[in-house]
Amino acid sequence: MKSSKRVVKAVLSGALVLAMGVTTLFTSAGTSYAAGEAKLNKTSRNILTQRTFDFDVTGASNDAVITWKSSDEKVATVDADGVVTGIKKGNVTITCNVTEGGKTQKLTAKVTVCKPAVKLSVTNKASELMYGKTHNLNYSLVPKTSNDVVTWTSSDKTIASVDANGVVKGLKDGTVTITATSMSGRSDSVEITVFGAPVPTQAPSVTPAAKPTTAPKPTSKPKPTTAPKNDAILNESFEKGVGDWISRGGETLTAKTSVTSPDGMQYLEVTGRTQNWHGPALNMNTMLKLGGT
Repeated sequence: MKSSKRVVKAVLSGALVLAMGVTTLFTSAGTSYAAGEAKLNKTSRNILTQRTFDFDVTGASNDAVITWKSSDEKVATVDADGVVTGIKKGNVTITCNVTEGGKTQKLTAKVTVCKPAVKLSVTNKASELMYGKTHNLNYSLVPKTSNDVVTWTSSDKTIASVDANGVVKGLKDGTVTITATSMSGRSDSVEITVFGAPVPTQAPSVTPAAKPTTAPKPTSKPKPTTAPKNDAILNESFEKGVGDWISRGGETLTAKTSVTSPDGMQYLEVTGRTQNWHGPALNMNTMLKLGGT
């Protein structure tokens, strides 16, 4: 409630008689407050220079006397109705004194006055981001003395999220637009493609139970067949390293993890090749037999 607005915002709803005394209740906008429990609608606020914000008081009686004061009128002023106007960049404390029944309740709110930006640019941009990884975007304002408040948003929070500090996290494969917007309405965006998310496995389909069939007549027992011989000389998946493979020309062989291989999680990486004939080699002298097949 403001001192100059004498329309009744709080009406006396009744008296609750207790064994130890009487408590008077006031109702405002459907909420009950005991006498002396006045509250501000905001306890902190950012505003731009030459812009205003209207503070309001709830929970005070219709007869309360309300006064307002700014700790620095060169930064922000406040009128008799609690309307704050930003003057220049800085911080002030707005004090509201609510006096009723011979008692004064002091309410305060912090106000930051922001110098508007004429341009906002997203810096440290990235075009790709691996699933599960994070990337810290940043921004710059023109003029550099601006303290305009910037917020971050994602066009699809299921693909990538972004926090209040501009830190983006990849959540699933796809392309998303991350936008920074200043309180003065300036904005800039970056498009990021998230990749490398694991492919979800599908649950096997349930087949209907087969109808019982008539048992076939017994047939003669087939002769057991000889188990086929394992003719493989070497089967290397690189799951335990590079195995028996060696380099032909001094290049480096490394077993690394892959997320796409159908045969396992490892693959062989060859680095440091300086000639076309360089590559992995395998000494098979101990594996082959003279005259064998």
